[in-house]
Amino acid sequence: MAEFQNYNNYCKVTGRLARQDVVTLWPKQDTLLAAEVELMDLSALEFIDSSGIAFLFHLVEQQQQANKPLKLINPAEQLQPLIALYNLQTLFSEA
Repeated sequence: MAEFQNYNNYCKVTGRLARQDVVTLWPKQDTLLAAEVELMDLSALEFIDSSGIAFLFHLVEQQQQANKPLKLINPAEQLQPLIALYNLQTLFSEA
């Protein structure tokens, strides 16, 4: 399961983020990110599926609605095919 490690304005996501993990994390979504987080680093994700991507973008949208911009950075190499498939390049920022 994915872990969200918060360091001031930075959150590193590690582990796996698949459908079953999203089901487990969904009730905790309001506590996964520290209030000051502006960057979410995805370089240490070992696995992610389309449910995991949807969950990450839900978190981004949730932060934006609270006027707290959140940028996704450093997508893991295994995430690259999904980014290309769903044309999500513009949603990732350069670190």
